[in-house]
Order: sequence, then C-alpha cells, then structure tokens
Amino acid sequence: MLPSRSIISWFLLGVVLLLVSIGVAALTMRGSEPNSSPAVNPEGPLPVAVCFGHVDVPSGVVSLYPLQPGRVEEVCVKEGQDVRAGDVLLVQDTRLAEQLVAQARQDVEAAKTQLELAGKLGRQQALREAEQEAAADVARARVKQAEGTLARKKEFVTSGQANEKDLLPLVAQVEEAQAAVRAEERKLDELRLLRAAPGEKPVEVRRAEADLTAKEAHLRQAEIGLAECQLHAPMGGTILRLLVNKGDVLGATATRPAILFAPDEELIVRAEIEQEVAAKIRKGQPVVVEDDAVDGATWNGKVDKLSRWYAQRRSIILEPGQLNDARTLEAIIRLDASQTADPTHPPLRIGQRVRVVVFDSDPPRQTP
Repeated sequence: MLPSRSIISWFLLGVVLLLVSIGVAALTMRGSEPNSSPAVNPEGPLPVAVCFGHVDVPSGVVSLYPLQPGRVEEVCVKEGQDVRAGDVLLVQDTRLAEQLVAQARQDVEAAKTQLELAGKLGRQQALREAEQEAAADVARARVKQAEGTLARKKEFVTSGQANEKDLLPLVAQVEEAQAAVRAEERKLDELRLLRAAPGEKPVEVRRAEADLTAKEAHLRQAEIGLAECQLHAPMGGTILRLLVNKGDVLGATATRPAILFAPDEELIVRAEIEQEVAAKIRKGQPVVVEDDAVDGATWNGKVDKLSRWYAQRRSIILEPGQLNDARTLEAIIRLDASQTADPTHPPLRIGQRVRVVVFDSDPPRQTP
C-alpha cells in the first residue's frame, strides 16, 4: 500500500527545513571561526593567517591597590577621567597612621637622649678607672703597713722580747691585706674591659647609635605608611573602573584592586596566533585589523613583536567558536598612527575584540 500524498509532503518539508538549518548553522560558525577568510580584494595579496586579538596598551591595564588597610574616606576621581602622574585618586582614614608617626618620633627623641648620655660614659669610664686605681693603691699601702708591723714583731721574737705566738695575728693581717689588693685589682681589670680599643667608640655609644638608627628607620616606615593612605596615579592615564566607594573598608589582603587604570600610551593590538600558523608570521608583516562585531571598521598596522613562548591566552573569556585552553603565540601589532589619531576614523578602545589579518605584502589600504 503506497503512502498518502500528505505524508510525502510533510516528509519533504522536514528535509528542506533540516537542510536550511544546517546551512544557517554552518554560515554562523564560519563567521565566528578565526581562520575564516576576511573580506579582501581577490585580486590583491592573500592573507597568510587570520586570528583574534584585543586592543590594549603596551604596559597593560594597571591594577592599583592601596598598601595600607583602612576605611576609604574619599574617592577623588570618576570613571573615564584623565589624570596626571601623582594625582590623588583616593584617600583613606589617616588617624591610626598619624599616631604611629607620632609614636615613632618620640622613640627617635628618646634614642637621641640615650646617645647623648652614652657620649658621657667615656669620661665616666676614665673617672671610674682612676677611682679604682686609687682603691688598689690604698690596699697595697695596707699590705706594706701590715708587712712592716710583722717584720718588727719578728725582731722582738728574735731578741726574746716577744713570744712567737704573737706573730700569728700579724701574719693573718698581711694575708688579709694581700687578698684585698687582689680584689681591687680584679675590679680594675673589669673596668678596663669596658674601655674602647684605640680608634673605636665605646660600646655604649655604638649601641646607642645603632638604636637611634633603628628608631629613625621605624619613623620612616611610619611616614611611608601615612603617605600610602593616599593612592596616587603612577603615571598619566585614564581611570577605567572604580571598584571601591567612600566608606568601604580595605583589608590587608585585598582580593580585587581598588582602581583599574590605563596608562596614557599608544594603543596596540595583542593578536593570539595559533601554533599551526605561527611559523608564517614574522616581524614587519603588514596586517589589517577588523572589528569583530562591526562590519567595515578596519585599521592598518604591522607586526611589531612576537612572543618567545607559547602560552595560554592572556584573557580567558568565553567566546563562541574559540578554544580558551589552546596555547597561542602572542604578536604585538603597531597600528597606523594617522588612523588612530584621525577623529573621523572609527575609534579603538581598550579591550575591544578584533580580528587580525596578516599578509606577506602590503594589502590594498582598507577604509572605513
């Protein structure tokens, strides 16, 4: 039994719709592939490679972090604002930092006083040594006196005018006086150990100087901490994005920057060249940069630098038809300055996704 005409018609319609869907999907994927053919003059030179890239500056976007934790007191700039090197971008609470500076200054004054006292210890050391030498001389004189008394007593014993037992107390006095001399001489030796070597400063002075140096370094650290309560622009540039507001508390280990900052530099394109076509790319080759989202917007340039290593893509963004885990060779594209400076030419912006077409020879000049 043959199928009815309605069934055959519906089957043919389904086949046609399936073929149309496949064709649309193929055209869509072809437009998103980096190696698809660009719109160039078929009579001109053919491209050697086509790749994706993005607009950037040579130094890259700078992430600015305050070095000191604290509460944000004031945000001094707005997104998109142009600033000069050294301009204040935000201010944090300075009360704690000011107290640390005041404490460090007091420590420095105390260390200076201690150094002044240590400078007088040299004279004090000389006086102590002289005093101890005098005490030792007194002890030696007592030894001589005791020995003289003992000698006269021995004469009396020899002549029979005194008993030999009378010598024992005098002998003990001589020994006691000699022990006193040894004790005073040891004290003198201890004092002389503290005497500085010729050409050197006393130990107390060197210790006081070292302490003063450490306190002055601590003061400088406190002053740096106070200065870092203000975040300054490292160079001239533009505020791309503010990620903090007045009243926010910034911790010691920030998970994200406070400000994203673009240095005032010429725009470049960072092209990501896949390994299978990287061997065809060399410095100086002409390129045409096309906006990946807008047809007809193009810029001319040349390959300026090639990376020395294959690495993961610099910016990992989920893009249709693009493998993010592929290793690529980064190429720096210098753009035609006359086009980037021309106000009538379509502008380029940092982060803009573009398609880079590399030629062996100069292609026909593209115009918007």
